[in-house]
Amino acid sequence: MRRHNEAAALSAQRAVHARAYAEQRQVDAERMASQIQIKALESPRDQTSFPRLEFLDPYFLAGTPPTTLLDALAGCVAEVLDVPRCDAQQARPADGGLRLVAHRGMSAPFLTYFALVADRNTACGQAAESGCAVWVHDVRTSSLFTDGSRQAVLDAQSRAVLSLPLGQPGGPVLGVLSLHHRSPGLLAHVDTAILGALTRAAGRALQWHASRPPVVQNRRASAPLQQKPPTRTPSELPPPSVTSAVTAKRGPTSPL
Repeated sequence: MRRHNEAAALSAQRAVHARAYAEQRQVDAERMASQIQIKALESPRDQTSFPRLEFLDPYFLAGTPPTTLLDALAGCVAEVLDVPRCDAQQARPADGGLRLVAHRGMSAPFLTYFALVADRNTACGQAAESGCAVWVHDVRTSSLFTDGSRQAVLDAQSRAVLSLPLGQPGGPVLGVLSLHHRSPGLLAHVDTAILGALTRAAGRALQWHASRPPVVQNRRASAPLQQKPPTRTPSELPPPSVTSAVTAKRGPTSPL
């Protein structure tokens, strides 16, 4: 009887060890799969160029929900690029268009008017439909807007707009980032090297979240705003056309 009990206890102990080993193997496999998936969010070129720009951290991109990510993107644009007025919209087909989910410096009437954009009669709407960057040199003279949307933008003291679609090349537009300036043409001085890195990262992350459930927890509670632009001449931008609205030929995540 004693030997039987010892054998049973040993068998039970082995079963516990085997189960623990199998569970650890599963955890290790899941961790490895998560790391492989998250690695797809890396951009070695951009991370080498801007090593202190924490928005580019793949774990931040993977662990931050889309609406919070767009808020962090707006915060980075406002602080890192010294563009105090911008807004970010998320494409929500169920709502019928672009839902404004984050901003910096925009007025309450503007936020109300553009809470949901369902047509292309705005810079953001055209960017979402075309999948290309849209410049508006001067809102006052642009033929892009309707009378109502033009007045809403002007009332927000915005005379120049740059709208950038967010997504992966060849894929759907999942959001739009719009920069605003109170003076015509002055958005041409924005540092497009950093702006391109930010929008590419946001596009990768939005596509990543749209295609799979989240697999990691957010490692940071606040938006990462660590790096100011380097002291150098801003990257060349194609000048706004005399027709006031120009659509770039590159896709949503191409360098500007």
